[in-house]
Amino acid sequence: MTDVMLPILSHEPSLSPRLAVAFAIVVTAIMLLGILGLGQLILLKTDPSAPSSTPQTPQDQIIALGLQTGCGLAAMAFLIWGIGSLGFLNLIPFMILFLAPLSIPGLSRTIFRGISAAKNRPQPTLNYLLFTVLIMIAGATMLSTLYPHSHGDPLYYHLSAAWIWSRTGSIQFIDWMPWYLQGGLAEYLYTGIASGSKERMVLLLAGQMLHAAVGYGGSVALCVALARQMLRDTSVPLRFDDKLNKSIENPFDEKFISGLAILAGTAMACFPSELFMLTHAKNDGFVLFFGLLAINLCLAREVFFRAMGYLACGVAVACKSTAIFFVIPFYAVNLVTEWQNTRSRQIWFAALGGILIASTVLLRNYFYTGSPFFPAMTGIFPSPLVDAAIAQIVAGFTRVPGTVWEIFMTQGHRFLWAMPFFLFSIWGILTGFRNPEVRRIALIHLGSMAIYIAVSGQGNTARFLFVIFGTGAGLSVVGLSDIMKRLARRKTKEKHLLAIILAVFLLTILPASNAEVPFVHLKSRVADFMTSDGSALDWFSARKPSLKMYSWINQNLKPENSPVKILSFYENENLFLDFPVSVPENEIRASAVKQAVNYEDATSNTCAGGFTHLLIGPDFQDNYIGVLTEDQRFNAEFPVIHEEGGYILRRASKC
Repeated sequence: MTDVMLPILSHEPSLSPRLAVAFAIVVTAIMLLGILGLGQLILLKTDPSAPSSTPQTPQDQIIALGLQTGCGLAAMAFLIWGIGSLGFLNLIPFMILFLAPLSIPGLSRTIFRGISAAKNRPQPTLNYLLFTVLIMIAGATMLSTLYPHSHGDPLYYHLSAAWIWSRTGSIQFIDWMPWYLQGGLAEYLYTGIASGSKERMVLLLAGQMLHAAVGYGGSVALCVALARQMLRDTSVPLRFDDKLNKSIENPFDEKFISGLAILAGTAMACFPSELFMLTHAKNDGFVLFFGLLAINLCLAREVFFRAMGYLACGVAVACKSTAIFFVIPFYAVNLVTEWQNTRSRQIWFAALGGILIASTVLLRNYFYTGSPFFPAMTGIFPSPLVDAAIAQIVAGFTRVPGTVWEIFMTQGHRFLWAMPFFLFSIWGILTGFRNPEVRRIALIHLGSMAIYIAVSGQGNTARFLFVIFGTGAGLSVVGLSDIMKRLARRKTKEKHLLAIILAVFLLTILPASNAEVPFVHLKSRVADFMTSDGSALDWFSARKPSLKMYSWINQNLKPENSPVKILSFYENENLFLDFPVSVPENEIRASAVKQAVNYEDATSNTCAGGFTHLLIGPDFQDNYIGVLTEDQRFNAEFPVIHEEGGYILRRASKC
């Protein structure tokens, strides 16, 4: 095992909550401006936001900014990966500071152009109301990133990998912590943040802000753009309607399209209960962003934009392999469509380019773990780094009926559980099949869901299916739009049609949403954090007792004095440890100890890894370590050396 030893940081600066938030906002803003500047350089000759003879619609501006952001994100992540692999991570902050000013002129033009367009487009009062509610919900969610979230995964591997790389100055495979390979480009972006910050709490907050700004804010905007595009495509009478003598005398009024698009964005902002993950420093939000960007681009008339959609798919997989759930149907549906229409070399080269981009991370994982989709699909690609318990969960094709039930019927996945809105999406799918553009989205939506259900195994994690939340919101308002058109043919008054939108909003979205959570967090956590005394780390430690144990370990078990190898019976918050604790056999050894049939078997599995200590969390004291605790010899051969907040550290003296 090649350990990456880090310096003991006993005198690490400890900022107050206000200073930690202020520094995190500055770091995130510079990072985002640098990303936009890099994206602007890439799209310099084909700037989609540049003035043209054809007036730009709001969704065109959103997609243009999304494409610029996507190009910048992908390029920045690959640059950090490449430069970091050569051991020059110290250059990253200077590179970002150089790129940041480049984006300000173009961003200012885009903002002012959008404000000007909004002033020249009078909207009904209901649209202003819907937009205000959307801004309130999205704003409250974004503000909830102003306090440190305690979810385990960012502390276990997303941010801790970035922190380790920034401290060692080089990106390398960490063989004692392979779980960061569940991610990819997102972790490299977090490394860019870590390289420009000197405190772990700033990295935690800035990571949350970056992930939420792109994965949440960007995705909600792209959902609005997608809904507008789908509604615009279905507003034109089709030959099918003419044959049945049901053609619409006038195109569907633009004011209804705007309101319904905002309604779709609001659904995206607050429906799925697991969207709270987008305010954590994870990688699912980047998958969602690139997925919705790809689907928006595939509807464009210009070949260049459609080609970029395939590249966006490749980047989504490079962020996290679960993007494959929507990439496979995206490729299948759109390539068939392109084959039937214009056969462009750009499209086919871009499709191949998307596969090559995705393969960079998949091949990396295969090289290090034996599984390109590590830790998933172990039934096809067995990996020695995945224990039997996890393998059973992610092997796939084992629990289809139960997964279907949980997707459609449980409250935990509220987007599809809210039956009225779900029925609108079904109606939208049926309606959309009459229109070739919307039919493509419906097929991608259904194909993504079918693949997810088929391979989800014994686990059911809604964030792996985030992209269809956006397509589902669009299809729902397409269905609602069709119903309103039919009512309009019956000479229903305009005010009654607007009332239908408001009724759907009040009766379906808000009661079944998770929108109340960020508002609660603003009072109970953000305000508490910002007004607390002491340091940001003190506030976090009071709510995460394990950090006090880590502080004791950092001060008393220094690896330079003697070798330290801790077998942990829960996921460690490695971000707050000064030296390696997690090793790949942790999960495997812990599982073996749990399944041991006698005390001797349990201790042999414990000692086989050469562990010097056992770290046991409060939830695992009695049941998880199995027969160890049932034997009287346990306390004598594994004595307690420290106990903190329910966490117990034992010395493995028997080993």
